[in-house]
Amino acid sequence: MEANMLGAFVLGFSCDKPGNAAVSSRQVDQEEGDSDFDADTDVDANDEDYDTEEEIQRVLQRQREQETEASKHVRLGSEADRLVGDAPDDASAIPLDLPDLPAFFTGKTFLLYGDFPEDERRALTRYIVGHDGDLKEDLDETVKFVITKSDWNDKFDEALCANETLVFLRPRWVTRCHEAGRSVPYQPFVVACPE
Repeated sequence: MEANMLGAFVLGFSCDKPGNAAVSSRQVDQEEGDSDFDADTDVDANDEDYDTEEEIQRVLQRQREQETEASKHVRLGSEADRLVGDAPDDASAIPLDLPDLPAFFTGKTFLLYGDFPEDERRALTRYIVGHDGDLKEDLDETVKFVITKSDWNDKFDEALCANETLVFLRPRWVTRCHEAGRSVPYQPFVVACPE
């Protein structure tokens, strides 16, 4: 008997007393007025405000108008407007016809050592990578040029013991190469080793 009452409850029916007929929970709600919303929720097919076909047509028409407007904008754009990014306030807009930079750092591997102001570090990184140099985060056997603002110290001696081909240079050398558009001799920019 308990199993039957449990099954009836799970199926949405409640039994008031054993032996009484089961009453649906929907009927109980309606009789007791417990419904959250008593109004009819069915959509009337004759309702003038609700026409699915007309609404679909309006949406499609708006999409067509937007596509037409976008294609006009593309055709009317001048040569001066050839930028990546369509937004007028796009701060990262880059001209598509950038000139090729001379690749005078090809085959050269760099390391920026020590503290640099953020803008100087960014400029040095741009110059090295832009002129086809390889910039490493850590000192390894492939690094040839260490760019630093530091004076000579014991760490430089240790690095030279591990890699005798290292050259410690001032950041001005990278900047001078960029300004000249070619590789300039690095000897005037070498960090001096005290005797």
